[in-house]
Amino acid sequence: MDGIELEIKDDALDAMVEQAMEYKLGARGLRGICEAVLTESMYELPEKVLIQAKDVKAKLAETDGKKAA
Repeated sequence: MDGIELEIKDDALDAMVEQAMEYKLGARGLRGICEAVLTESMYELPEKVLIQAKDVKAKLAETDGKKAA
């Protein structure tokens, strides 16, 4: 559509699913995790987005830190 390439590595998908399972979240919770990881990319619209497990873990740690504050 806008010439943007999105690549989500298998390890990133695994990290998102593991997080959802750890907190006993269902589909809506998994969707929330995906949104948390992808929100920044959705607004910046770079030409290529590559999501890896380290990105998932960093974004979720950042999100947890904001909830604790």
